[in-house]
Amino acid sequence: MKRLVSRIVLVLPLILLMIPLAGMAGDMRARGTQRESGGAIFTAPPRTFFLGQTSLAKSFGGFSGFTSIDIPGVSLVQANGINNKGLIVGRYEDETGGHGFLLQDGLVTAINIPGNPDTTITDINNKGVMIGVYLDPFGDSHAFMLKGSSVTHLPVAGATPLGINDRGLIVGTYTADGHAHGFLLDGEDVAAIDFPGAIDTWAEEINRRNVIVGTYRDSGGSLHGFVLDDGAFTTIDFPDADPSTWVQGINNRGVIVGMYDVLGRGQNAFILDRGQFTGGFAFPNTADGGTTVPMD
Repeated sequence: MKRLVSRIVLVLPLILLMIPLAGMAGDMRARGTQRESGGAIFTAPPRTFFLGQTSLAKSFGGFSGFTSIDIPGVSLVQANGINNKGLIVGRYEDETGGHGFLLQDGLVTAINIPGNPDTTITDINNKGVMIGVYLDPFGDSHAFMLKGSSVTHLPVAGATPLGINDRGLIVGTYTADGHAHGFLLDGEDVAAIDFPGAIDTWAEEINRRNVIVGTYRDSGGSLHGFVLDDGAFTTIDFPDADPSTWVQGINNRGVIVGMYDVLGRGQNAFILDRGQFTGGFAFPNTADGGTTVPMD
């Protein structure tokens, strides 16, 4: 449930990607075919990329300081994923359309799938394998995996892949019958992920222990985070969240990050580490705090 709005990076001992928000594995398994087709095009974007420092109004738990990501003249910069080497991936928009990007050592590289007007990179693992989605000229979306410049189409129709671990397992979301469903892709095997009794489920991230986190919508319309570990679901709700909690990421040490609503005060980010919540993270001078993606 990553929403397409401006993005910021929060650098902590546990590195989080902060993205201001706009909004049990199933028995049914499908088998598809991954299909390689050509390569991605890597180019320098048409404008200079820079990192701008912004100071925090206050410090939370010893963590302070934000680094914003901006491309001058670009209407939107959206950072979606980060790996242990500090490589950041995401999307930016300019007058020519949407482009994926890779930020490495302060330099940004645009990533585009040839012949298609819109590309988004949603995550990158520690081996440098990226996942994402592109729109074709007819407006249909296609999920893909990118190794080097080799593009492999993923066998989940209409899906958005959101997380990939170092073993190459991919989680994400797709829509069927008007509702969102999570999925786990292991090679060519696809398994649905639906929280019991939920009307919508989004699978957001998977770590190297194959623990999956995400968000579900209950019958009353409220959102709750979840953890799926060895076939067992656990609900995650930030204390006193009103009305919703989102879980966006988990790192390889099991530290969970996400977002929660505070009625009348917007959205804030939280960290959940060994059962202890730390909340109140918010980018200064914004109405919403951000979406979070963890890194070891």
